[in-house]
Amino acid sequence: MVEPVVEPVVKPVVKPVVGRKRQDADPVRVWSDARVAYWPSGRRGEGTRKFERHPSMEAAHARAAALRISLRVGEHAEPSPKHSLRQAMLHMLEHLGQAGAAEGSIKQYRSNWNCWLPEAVALTPCGDLSRADWTRVFDNLVREHASESTVRAVARTLGMLNRFAEDRGYFGDADAFATSAGRRSGVVRQTRRLCRTAQLSAVEQATADNRYPREVCPTPQDVDRFAAAMEVHYPGYGARLILLGYASGLRLAELVAVRTEHIDLEDNTIAVDSQLDRAGAWPQVTPPKGGRTRTAIFWDHYRPIVESLVADALARDGDGKGWLFPNLDGRDKWLDRVGKLSEDARSEAEWPWTFHWLRHAFASVSLAPKEYGGFGLDLASVSRHLGHSRTSTTQDMYVLPQQGDVATTKRLTAHAPGTVPPPAFGSPG
Repeated sequence: MVEPVVEPVVKPVVKPVVGRKRQDADPVRVWSDARVAYWPSGRRGEGTRKFERHPSMEAAHARAAALRISLRVGEHAEPSPKHSLRQAMLHMLEHLGQAGAAEGSIKQYRSNWNCWLPEAVALTPCGDLSRADWTRVFDNLVREHASESTVRAVARTLGMLNRFAEDRGYFGDADAFATSAGRRSGVVRQTRRLCRTAQLSAVEQATADNRYPREVCPTPQDVDRFAAAMEVHYPGYGARLILLGYASGLRLAELVAVRTEHIDLEDNTIAVDSQLDRAGAWPQVTPPKGGRTRTAIFWDHYRPIVESLVADALARDGDGKGWLFPNLDGRDKWLDRVGKLSEDARSEAEWPWTFHWLRHAFASVSLAPKEYGGFGLDLASVSRHLGHSRTSTTQDMYVLPQQGDVATTKRLTAHAPGTVPPPAFGSPG
């Protein structure tokens, strides 16, 4: 029997594959040690590669994603609603440079962008931008206490970018950030909000220091705004309540306890011998704060307000007759009710001060010299009108320390009282 010939199995020779680095068009790489490497040009091998170290892999991947978008990875160079707002900005800066725009302007646009644009807005595709994104930019500015000039500078930068991107089709047919009128009104509102925030900070600091200089107190225009809001909540009397509080420095509990017999229109004075009882039912009263009666003044500028209140109080019938500020709601807790109405008015008028700041404003303006916008009344009189037991209390709260005492003393003592300037003497021979 012939044995079958078994041919040997010839194993193919497998050549080892030489490992090669993965090659593609991605110019951004995340390394295992949380480093990010990228080519600023957006093309691998072109230019000088840069490296960044990040605290975690999560942060590194987030940075890489942002870089890929900003470097226009995988997208056409032609403007498209798919491009991010950051890409439109880079295109605008490049265009301005090529067009010969002032280098200072380009740097300012770039600085405004780098400092104040939230990353979430910068990475949003242009076609998806909405008015909410516009508001988010300025909310961030207010939150960071940017100055009013900064808000306006950022608005100009975004306005320039918006026009550039619209003209080149980055937004498609949509109105990014809403209409131009809507954008303008948004900036105006946020600027006002920023000013109120800064004002509120100054008020909080003054309250903490227990010092109330005229510069921090509400102005007559501020008081008028508060008065108009209060009139809505306390019809017929709200505005006059605020204005008399400003003109006399009376506390709220003292104001609502004033009757016609307390007013002396000839001397512009108010006898303060009581305040409305917060715990008792209207019209119960108690002695003023500290138990001391006093005579307060009201500024003559507001005399017509007081005259009208007196006339109305005398003409009124019923329980409200004689009261300058009658209890229109018929509530027992009338003082609490008026306080609540004033808080509602403050909120609607966006008034950063409390009602008691009307008293601070009265004192500060009364004491400030005329050249600084005050009436220049003497300290002892104002302290007495306020009901302070010591003039030092009034001075500590409302009189700022003298600035430049040496210069002031030199000016005031240049000549002795009642004398002429001394004769000039020659130098000793």
